[in-house]
Amino acid sequence: MDHDRRVHERIALEEFLRFMAGSPDVISVNHRPLEIVVALTESRSQTATVPIDPATLFTAHPDLLGDRAAFLPATADLMVALFEAIRLRATPGSTITLDAAGPGFLVDPVRDDGRPPWLTVPPTASRSDVRVPPGARLYEIDGNRIDSWESFFTVVGEAVNGPGGYFGRGLDALYDCLRGGFGTPDDDFGFRWGSSATSRRALGYAEGRRLLRHRLQTGALVNRRYVREDLLAAEHDRGATPFDWIVEVFDDSGIPLELA
Repeated sequence: MDHDRRVHERIALEEFLRFMAGSPDVISVNHRPLEIVVALTESRSQTATVPIDPATLFTAHPDLLGDRAAFLPATADLMVALFEAIRLRATPGSTITLDAAGPGFLVDPVRDDGRPPWLTVPPTASRSDVRVPPGARLYEIDGNRIDSWESFFTVVGEAVNGPGGYFGRGLDALYDCLRGGFGTPDDDFGFRWGSSATSRRALGYAEGRRLLRHRLQTGALVNRRYVREDLLAAEHDRGATPFDWIVEVFDDSGIPLELA
């Protein structure tokens, strides 16, 4: 029985280290001694070595020894915990260790300025003016009717396909619709987003935090670390908002979107 457990632990440990090595914060994984080397700065000029004690790991996180359905969420949660330890609490002089009591990592000393160093980027810049070409089919988006993420898709669906019309329910679906086949003509067309300033406020950081928290709970495990990073930025009113996400999809699709 002890032999079977040791084999199980070894397999789980190897999979855990392979999973963690996929994080952009992890520079390398050393097996003797067992440790993860992480970047403490964006330039990777400052690093920290995180020792991994298997006994501590499996005691604090027994789900790592469970089936696949338990292992993946537990490992994803640990990756997020490591990210938060690095980005929110550690300094170039900090040591980072596994917390034997769970659920994540201990940092000593902890940052004392209360602001993650990577949150120095300015908010997303305003978009340049875009105009729908003369003669193109123009669809009007009524920004006064948009007060949430879901209402945007209701409004844009009705703008193209009438009451109850569909034109996507998320970013990927919106991109597909913009590429044609969902009510738009084969030749030139574009959109004018009226009262876009009102929509920008409704689809701001507060709405972004709501959406990202939901995505953190329901999205793919492999994306959890990136969603958490976006959520941390949104909590400091930094990075792109849902309004910016939508505008970016229009830009990527090549379909003109006027912000009126």
